[in-house]
Formats: sequence, C-alpha cells, structure tokens
Amino acid sequence: MAIEVRDLQRLAELLADPTDHRPLRPAPTSLVEHLGALQAKGALRSIDGNRVEAGFDALLLREGDDRAFPVRDGVADLLPGSAIELQPGDLGAPGEAAAGEGA
Repeated sequence: MAIEVRDLQRLAELLADPTDHRPLRPAPTSLVEHLGALQAKGALRSIDGNRVEAGFDALLLREGDDRAFPVRDGVADLLPGSAIELQPGDLGAPGEAAAGEGA
C-alpha cells in the first residue's frame, strides 16, 4: 500500500529523528527508487550494519540529508538502528533533494 504524498508530508511534520530530534521531510522519488533498487539486490544496509530485508513505500529524510528512515504501509520505522545512512551521490544532482519532489 503506497502512501499518498500529502499523508507523507503530514507524517514528516509530526515526527522527528529519534536520536537528535532533527526535522524530517519526505525523500524525493528518485532517492526512494535508487535505494529501493539497492534493497532489492540485497545491497542496502541500515546504520547498524544489518541488511535492509523489507522493502519500503517511501523514506523520510533527516534534516541535513544524511539519513533516511523507511516508511512501510504508512508507518515510519524510526528505530535508530533502522536508519539508512546516505552515501555521497545518493541524492543525485546538487539541489535535487531540495526541490521538494515527493515520494
């Protein structure tokens, strides 16, 4: 079940990073697709080093664009160990993530 863009925005406004309380925002579709492809190949790891086994419908980006939290069936997984640390280039061209493209 995919989450609608407006519902994802509302979810992001209500939540924050569980470790440092930085704001979250919906990740651009391009990032969701890129990390989803890595997850499908078994090549995506969470911040705690475990392989991300379950797929996701969307991602919430932490302010600073260095971590993403998966959203599955409309529920954000905000366990600190579930965060995905982003690598240089994950967000594509400079300014792409700031464009506000929804997932």
